[in-house]
Amino acid sequence: MVTATSGPLTQCEKHFKAAKVLLTNWRFEMWMNGYAEAVPYGPEGLLPEPVLHKLAAKCVHNLPGLCDSGWSPFSVERHGDNVLARLDVFDRAFSATKEIERQERAAKRKQEIAERNAH
Repeated sequence: MVTATSGPLTQCEKHFKAAKVLLTNWRFEMWMNGYAEAVPYGPEGLLPEPVLHKLAAKCVHNLPGLCDSGWSPFSVERHGDNVLARLDVFDRAFSATKEIERQERAAKRKQEIAERNAH
């Protein structure tokens, strides 16, 4: 039996995993630089795993959505714009990369067809 994790990742899965890495790194760096000395709750207290998961899965797109996802209003007010801006830049870069890969595949297919037709 083939499972979803045994084959190549879909674009959606690649995006989700990469977004989780981005958010996990942001959470750790933010906690280390601004909270580690004063608050011992760890990085997960700053951005809880369920909220991080929803952000990575593109389920949240605005500040009210961050509050609805379970992130504290204090954290949304303090960090929400920054997190959403980082995700926006990430999403744009991911989409651009995906488009380049699509164009490269199309050019390769076109070349293969032309080579087959030439023989």
